[in-house]
Amino acid sequence: MKNRVNPSVEDDRGSLFEFVVGSWRQVNILTSKAGSTRGQHYHKDTREKFVVLSGEILFTLSHVVTKDQSQITLTRYESLIIEPYTWHQLEFLTDSTLLSFYSCEFEPDKPDIFRL
Repeated sequence: MKNRVNPSVEDDRGSLFEFVVGSWRQVNILTSKAGSTRGQHYHKDTREKFVVLSGEILFTLSHVVTKDQSQITLTRYESLIIEPYTWHQLEFLTDSTLLSFYSCEFEPDKPDIFRL
């Protein structure tokens, strides 16, 4: 499973948070209400990066091949990269806003979204 990504630096002047490194084809901003759930799928080709701008989100992850499982809670300015074949569910513990980065553009006629 992927580890938390936390590319930030903080000192007495303030902080710097690196949102984008590498090649991402699509970026979305997502808002969700406390108590809602999203995801519950995996991708065969798409890598995703989520950056929490506000709120608290519980990520449940399960690799569909190895069956490795984990849960991680992210809060403001924490991020996570989800690799292909990782089933993921997002539970919004509070009203939340996050950035989502995708390595592939969403194609409505051929979506890279698979449910278990």
